[in-house]
Amino acid sequence: MIKTFCFYLPIIKNKGVKMKLKRSFVLACFICFTGLFTITAQTICSSTYGTQDNYIYRFAISDYSGCMVLGSGGSFYVEWSDPDTIFASKGKRPGSLNQIVNYTVNYQPDGNSYLGVYGWATDPLIEYYIVDNWGTWRPPGEGYMGTIDSDGEIYEIYRIAKINSSSPSITGPADYEQYWSVRKSKRTRGSITCRNHFNGWASLGMNVGNLQEVSFFVEGHRSSGTADVSIISSDPPPPGNTGDVNGDGLITIVDALLIAQYYVNLNPQGFDQTKADVDCNGSIDIVDALKVAQYYVNLIHSLGC
Repeated sequence: MIKTFCFYLPIIKNKGVKMKLKRSFVLACFICFTGLFTITAQTICSSTYGTQDNYIYRFAISDYSGCMVLGSGGSFYVEWSDPDTIFASKGKRPGSLNQIVNYTVNYQPDGNSYLGVYGWATDPLIEYYIVDNWGTWRPPGEGYMGTIDSDGEIYEIYRIAKINSSSPSITGPADYEQYWSVRKSKRTRGSITCRNHFNGWASLGMNVGNLQEVSFFVEGHRSSGTADVSIISSDPPPPGNTGDVNGDGLITIVDALLIAQYYVNLNPQGFDQTKADVDCNGSIDIVDALKVAQYYVNLIHSLGC
């Protein structure tokens, strides 16, 4: 059970003291309010599939030497120790061709592992990977097709036919193809613009038909490690990145707190006022901060006019 405490603002004649108390009151109630969104984490230690917070999740492991912890929104944590194979993902189904996945991850692999955006498409039947980081082996190692430029880096493109594969497809046992985009340099935070990859693949004759899934994934083979996906948004961003008041390319609880600080005249540094009026009522107030907090935890799915 979550307990919250709010305080009454006393009647004080000294304006300076009263303003300080108003600031403390607003920020305390805002922090109190955001605490209502805390979600009890769910731990999974066997292969399963389901939904949480309007996200789909998948956890597959060849034995019981790893677990996945589901956090709020699209966040999750996974830890594994030398299973034959482990796969953990969380995302959207069917997802959008225009999806932009923003993420940060504390990634500590020991051996063969990789992470990024993952999904399926049908007509044709495609399993796809957009890889942003890896362990000792850089996948997939065969089927090189060319390169594309996306989100400030070159990605190498690979195409692999899976014939009589022991791994079933999204539609069951079937032949299918894998499309891969693998970043030339590793990173642990940033944005993955899915449309850039879909278009780049199509230019090489690798078409994506009916998109079925856009997820963030972590995979490992005969390795150990941890991955803490602390921030992930797989929704298309609001127009003009409304709500991203600190300009870091993400919309998080930090943006909500900065709006609350601005409202009580604390003048936070690096604050972009043009991104703060998320309800488009012509003013920047505590409601804007609360809406950003709701968006961050997936209680609402849009910001802006």
